[in-house]
Amino acid sequence: MKCVIDQRRDIESGQVCDGCRAWLARTLVEIVELYALLPANLTPGQAQGQRVSGSREAPLPLRVDPLDLGMPARAATVHDPLGDQIGLLSVATVLDCWARDWADVRAMRETLPEPSVAELAKWLGNRTDWACDHHPAIDEYAIEIEALRHPLRSVVGVSEIPPEHLDVPCRRCDLMDLHRLPGQDRVECGSCGDLLTEDEYSRWTKMLVADIRSHMKELVEFLRARLDEDEHIACGAQRTADFAWVPAALQSRWDARVDDHICRWSPERALAEVAAKRALLTVYTEAAAWYDANKSAPAGELHGLYIALQHIALPYAGHPDYDEAWRP
Repeated sequence: MKCVIDQRRDIESGQVCDGCRAWLARTLVEIVELYALLPANLTPGQAQGQRVSGSREAPLPLRVDPLDLGMPARAATVHDPLGDQIGLLSVATVLDCWARDWADVRAMRETLPEPSVAELAKWLGNRTDWACDHHPAIDEYAIEIEALRHPLRSVVGVSEIPPEHLDVPCRRCDLMDLHRLPGQDRVECGSCGDLLTEDEYSRWTKMLVADIRSHMKELVEFLRARLDEDEHIACGAQRTADFAWVPAALQSRWDARVDDHICRWSPERALAEVAAKRALLTVYTEAAAWYDANKSAPAGELHGLYIALQHIALPYAGHPDYDEAWRP
């Protein structure tokens, strides 16, 4: 069974996963905090209230959106003659509507709270777990709560925080599209929609690091041996050749394009390649040593280094010691 709110995460009981339950609770708290900032945002700024020469009406002395959101609870929604809602429903109206609905569904003759945002949010918050298990429209409640949060943030000038991109492959699709959702204790894959709690993400990164470490030891040893061989051959050519590594001095029995290629891969170039690849091996060994010392997983860094070393090893795929498991 899938969570009725995010429609992706599997659940064993109730209707809502633990991540969405925690998100609903946090969102209610945030709504109360944002609502408390509305009075300070009623007066329009200079840019919003300036009058243009020739305008027929003076600007409103108060901003409409925070005024709408801060209105007391009301039972009816205001519509214009065409059926389009004028303005925003007040926060108290939305919360009061859901408090009355939940009280009806629970049928426990509960006393409704004072219709203030703080009291309504407290009343709903104390019954959120029940609603997640039993209310038939908890998904609609989640949509309306989220719909309240966005205009409140906009009105009080709180910017939306972009998701944090994580340099770790998804456990399901293996794509590098995991991100941590702001204000939520879960990680989501933007490609396949897989959801992980923070505990699941921690376990996944540790498993990933353990798998990388198991393959990397042999791969690093293999690369060091091949680089030693490359260095030995390049140094031998450097000591033996009695000419400058330029096409004019080479005078091979082939055409100039072959001379250019041979000179491009001179001993100096080969030794520079060896030094660069050894530097990358050093970066990996330092990252691995950091992991061993701190017992936490820099999974994104190790995974990226592993992919890089896999590709560096590809030119040596014809060597008898090359392991096909290293092929990217």
